[in-house]
Amino acid sequence: MMPDEIKNIKTYRKKERMILSRSIRRRRRYIEVALGNNDAARLLLSKEKGVLFESDKAYLPAEDFVLADFFDRYVNLAFIDYSKVTDTTNKPEKEKTIRPELPAGFLEKLKQMRYSDHTIRVYTTYIGDFQQYFA
Repeated sequence: MMPDEIKNIKTYRKKERMILSRSIRRRRRYIEVALGNNDAARLLLSKEKGVLFESDKAYLPAEDFVLADFFDRYVNLAFIDYSKVTDTTNKPEKEKTIRPELPAGFLEKLKQMRYSDHTIRVYTTYIGDFQQYFA
């Protein structure tokens, strides 16, 4: 490597952490952002609409908060821990698909032909999908 190339190499620096969580202040819902000592993030957050500051925390109004946009704006400044903001408890359950039964003797025929377990699974799934589509 040439000396000029060595100067242009970016070294890894551990990023500050920003921890997001839900909060209620003054009877309103906010997203609490724990900043630590990240002055660059504090400066950018001060330009956000409706932000409140208290010591090392910032509060963004929850009704206007979009996690994807926030992440895009601040991912270069800090590691963003948003696990307390995302709600995983109210995920809708997957609907169970009801498949018609396989034709009589189909599975036995596949086993007689000595197909592998994987091939049998693929064939039975394919026939089941076919039957469901045309049922």
